[in-house]
Formats: sequence, structure tokens, C-alpha cells
Amino acid sequence: MKPFYIFGLISFVFVVAHAQQPLQGFTQGNPKGTICQALVEHNDTIPYVTLDAVIVSTSYIFKNADEQRAWSRIRKRVQKVYPYAVLAGIQYEIWIIS
Repeated sequence: MKPFYIFGLISFVFVVAHAQQPLQGFTQGNPKGTICQALVEHNDTIPYVTLDAVIVSTSYIFKNADEQRAWSRIRKRVQKVYPYAVLAGIQYEIWIIS
């Protein structure tokens, strides 16, 4: 008799959970994200985001060895990816022009 009650409870939960209707005007999906301006060109939406200025300097005194290791790791990764970012920017400009 106990398994029947458990099965009934689980069935009830699924029926109630399935009965929820999505809100109108909202998209379903991951609610986390950023709201930003967008440009619409040729039925294509392109996000438009203004980034804050970044100060790049060469001299910094690290507080401990962990900070220095983390900085070295980031610097190495940026140096590896930067040429690909430049090529992607060139390809993007070519794509926009054509």
C-alpha cells in the first residue's frame, strides 16, 4: 500500500509541475545574462556593449607567490590567444564590408 501512495505523490508532483504556464512576453531559457543595447542589420541582431577603459602597466609588486603565478598564467594565455583575436577581428571587418 505504501508504494501506491509514493507513486501517487510523485505523479501528482509531475502533473502540477507540468501545469505551469510560461509568462507571456518572456523567453524561456537561462535567466542569467546581461541586458544590453543591440543593433539590427539585415534581420540580424548584434549586441552593442561599451566596455570600461583598461589600464595596462608593466610594473606591479605582487603580494605573494600565488598572485605572481596567477598573473603569469593569465599573461601566457593572453599571449597565446591574442594573434587569433587579431585575425578574428580582420575576418569580422571583411565580413561586415562584403
